[in-house]
Amino acid sequence: MAVTDRIDLQPEIAQWKDAPYGRDVRAANVAAFEKIETSVNAAIDNVNQASENANQAVTSADGAASRAETAETNAKKAAEDAKKAAEDAENITGIGIMTTDKAGIGKPDGETINADVDGTMRAIILDALGLAGEAGQSVGMQVMIDAVAQKVANELLKKTDVISQIINDATKAASMAALYSVNQKVGDTSKLPAGVADLATAAAQLYSNLEVVKLDTSKITYAPGFIGSGPLHIYKMGRLIVVTGSMTFSASSPINGLAISNLPVSCVSTWFDFGSSWLADSGNVMGAITGTDMHLAGNPTSNVEYRYQFVTFEA
Repeated sequence: MAVTDRIDLQPEIAQWKDAPYGRDVRAANVAAFEKIETSVNAAIDNVNQASENANQAVTSADGAASRAETAETNAKKAAEDAKKAAEDAENITGIGIMTTDKAGIGKPDGETINADVDGTMRAIILDALGLAGEAGQSVGMQVMIDAVAQKVANELLKKTDVISQIINDATKAASMAALYSVNQKVGDTSKLPAGVADLATAAAQLYSNLEVVKLDTSKITYAPGFIGSGPLHIYKMGRLIVVTGSMTFSASSPINGLAISNLPVSCVSTWFDFGSSWLADSGNVMGAITGTDMHLAGNPTSNVEYRYQFVTFEA
């Protein structure tokens, strides 16, 4: 206990001063000494208690320090034992503990990877939205994938929205049967002309090839002895070439050679009947066109107009 009051001997001193008899003086002295004894003994008790408390605190601190040191020692020993066990296992099996930069033996963390009782490892994921069960629970990766796929199938695209007809409805989707039907109608696109990737382009190219173009024949040249009595016309539609014209010959003698050169288009080799004139007894002439040259062979009648018309193809 603590001494909270100072020793007050004033009453005893006053009693001692005023004592008329010796017994009164003795009584005052006894009372003073008793009060002093009580206060001193209380102070001694307090000092002893404080000393004992200090000793206990030191003992407790020493114990805590000792326990801490023991715990540290045990932790170090456990780490050393674990390291040695890993080294022993690696020495025996040749396989070490896996690290971030080395393959080896590892164990699932239970948060991102789990293991079944048979040792099968499975990836797990937190199901925050409760797609595969209760929200906040961890589920297998495949379970989550299946749950997401099911949700997509049920909410983003219902089975009733997949139809087998092609219709103008943004809420519907074409089935594979519908797409197959369209593909059958389109046909084999690999047979489209070279450089054409779609039907619209192919159709446009086809129609552009049907345009009839009259070619410029101003630069053609007639060989000596051959006279163009009328205009030479050459028409082109795609690769199709149509040639019409007329010619007269300066002499009635056999011919066999080049008649016209520098045609405006190169043609495949084609034979044609040069035709007879309006005279029944005129000689016959045959023609052949190769590249940009026209050759004639036959026995023409001089100064008689021969007309010709034939079809060939661009080379």
